[in-house]
Amino acid sequence: MMGFRGLAAVLCCVLFQLALQAQNTPTYCNKLRFSLPFQIDPQEVYRLREAQLYESMDGRSNWRLVARIGPQDNQFPVQVPREGEYWYLLRVIETNGMANPAQLDRLPANHPLTRIVVDNTPPRIDFRELPGRGEQAQVNWNITDETLDISSIRLDYLNANNQWVPINIRQEARGEASLTVPGRGRVELRLSAMDMAKNQEAKTISLGGGSTASTAERENNRDNDGWDSPGGAGATRRSSSMDDTGTSSRESRYINKDTFSVNFNLEQVGPSGAHVEAFYLNDNQWTPCGSTKVTHEGPGKLEVKLPREGTFGIIMQVRSGFDNTASKPRPSASPEVWVCLDKTLPKVTDLQVLPGRGSNMGKVKILWRASDTHLASQPIRLEYRDLEDSDKNWQPIADNLENTGSFVWNTPSRGFRYQIRVSAIDKARNWGEAISQEVIVDVAQPKVRILDIDH
Repeated sequence: MMGFRGLAAVLCCVLFQLALQAQNTPTYCNKLRFSLPFQIDPQEVYRLREAQLYESMDGRSNWRLVARIGPQDNQFPVQVPREGEYWYLLRVIETNGMANPAQLDRLPANHPLTRIVVDNTPPRIDFRELPGRGEQAQVNWNITDETLDISSIRLDYLNANNQWVPINIRQEARGEASLTVPGRGRVELRLSAMDMAKNQEAKTISLGGGSTASTAERENNRDNDGWDSPGGAGATRRSSSMDDTGTSSRESRYINKDTFSVNFNLEQVGPSGAHVEAFYLNDNQWTPCGSTKVTHEGPGKLEVKLPREGTFGIIMQVRSGFDNTASKPRPSASPEVWVCLDKTLPKVTDLQVLPGRGSNMGKVKILWRASDTHLASQPIRLEYRDLEDSDKNWQPIADNLENTGSFVWNTPSRGFRYQIRVSAIDKARNWGEAISQEVIVDVAQPKVRILDIDH
């Protein structure tokens, strides 16, 4: 067993070609689909029947078999359903049936484990110009990410040769910088940052010599508009969309029901017809999930049922009608399509509705957080209802909005008591929503004058 004791120590995330780190030091990965390499001393291969990879969310219990390979294979394929922290344990089975480790609920002290943090959400950057003096321009920024790599923060300007040149700054998640913009010229600035999983984000703004804040900023800074409270315009709101786009050469199809139909086309059907069977890939094994008997060529449908939420590879097999021997796809077979079953509604939280004052009288700022593992593109819908209206039906404000977390609404000329509803949709067509408390918008400015004095 000498060769097996060191097996777990060679596991790593090949995406970054990192060796196994200490148990409490995670490896970061920005893909939901990756591989963990496997290596064994060639002199010990004859002892090995198979190698198994187990996954846990806490590294202590509930170990789940996610992949198994033979002694000649060199990597474990891994796919996780969403962002998060995952722990991996290598278990080897000898040809005589002995397993190491023998019991998963009683692991030896200091048994090697691999801790991987899957994160495919880039940092969120708020980068803006501040009022300056003369030729001095000022900018500030706020970067939010749970795994932000502070050393990656950089500020660049675009020179006359159209090249980005770094500016010396203090690398801070919340920071500011001053620079000189000669005369009435303009300069392009780019702020960029990366997290530990190598997700990168960048924002660019244009500065003018002797400039002050942009028009929008001047409008917001003038008077007391009622939106400068905590959670208002200056608050950072990270709304996450944990997507698995790009994990396969075929884009995942998103569904919100565990039973659905697969459309297929059948050719070269003999007089005995054909048996069409569907299988889903899970734990590196193919499991049957639907079958039908077909007597003719051409288009057809097959009802498929998946066991739970998650991403599954689907493949179909066909055999002649007189062939009664069922068969499964080979373990190495590639899915024809990936299907993501997602029945979880998006979360819409921290809904605030802030009436404007001063120059923003008659406007309302709507703030929210929306998050989902598979949030759709432009997922936000905003609606209102007039509480003074007898039918109180929901009326549209805006639809197909980016998930920015903020929207300014010009309220209608009639009505003054409203409720706001913010809805978010994911790729599986699940809708989540939040409804605000009553908000009063009164643009009238009462005036009073003395008429007389009773005496």
